[in-house]
Amino acid sequence: MKKRFYILLLISFLLSLADVQAQQKATPKAGEGISTFLLRHNRAPKKYYDDFVELNKAKLGKGNVLKLGVTYTIPPVKRSAAADKETPARKQSSKASKIGTTLHEPLFGKQLANVKVTSNRLAGACFYVVSGHGGPDPGAIGRVGKHELHEDEYAYDIALRLARNLMQEGAEVHIIIQDAKDGIRNDAYLSNSKRETCMGDPIPLNQVQRLQQRCNKINALYRKDRQNYTYCRAIFIHVDSRSKKKQTDVFFYHSNKKAESKRLANNMKDTFESKYGKHQPNRGFSGTVSGRNLYVLSHTTPA
Repeated sequence: MKKRFYILLLISFLLSLADVQAQQKATPKAGEGISTFLLRHNRAPKKYYDDFVELNKAKLGKGNVLKLGVTYTIPPVKRSAAADKETPARKQSSKASKIGTTLHEPLFGKQLANVKVTSNRLAGACFYVVSGHGGPDPGAIGRVGKHELHEDEYAYDIALRLARNLMQEGAEVHIIIQDAKDGIRNDAYLSNSKRETCMGDPIPLNQVQRLQQRCNKINALYRKDRQNYTYCRAIFIHVDSRSKKKQTDVFFYHSNKKAESKRLANNMKDTFESKYGKHQPNRGFSGTVSGRNLYVLSHTTPA
């Protein structure tokens, strides 16, 4: 049976508790969900999400979607926790990339290595971007004419593009799976290789060892990052095969053990659906959100 690819995002969220003073009312930006909105106003989603919903339940859309142009009340800062003695704003100030700053990331390739920060929307956020498979494991394999398509190459290219966009928005980004040569590519068909590493370490062929390696890397980074960032999230990108008769879509998997993970996965799915409805109204969208007991979702948890 002929196959074609669809994008599968496996999302686990590593959230820490923190808060700072901010304005009490604000309107959301295009594409923002509650978690991102709270983060922009220095409120940890894990700590303030339920308070926000309670304060604004009459103004929220279906599935607690934020509406553009609507003013929402921001939950007041909670002062009872001892951690409030040192606010995230102080910790973030030395880490956040200022608007106009040019960052340099060679993994994006020579033409796109320089990244100009154009927004502070994600200042204080840290992302671990992981492309699926890599090294000795190509993942799903498809064929178009004489071209053999390896999942890991396309997942890696998507991961680089996502990482670059996040950096432009002011976020700290760790690219876990790396290829020193490829960079972001615009070719119709991407060449295949086994060069990928896990931040410089060879990727094992054994599946469990391979998954454990990237989980260990994320957890080690997180132990340091949680001291400086109010919001940390790991994103796993796969480009898997699907029947040719079925539409290419994006599917979101989340950890069954994290309510925050499910909420944000639903927000992302709703955003995709809304964007398609606006820009491609006749396309339709069949992507779904579901909880899965996947290895990487179960093992990327702060120690």
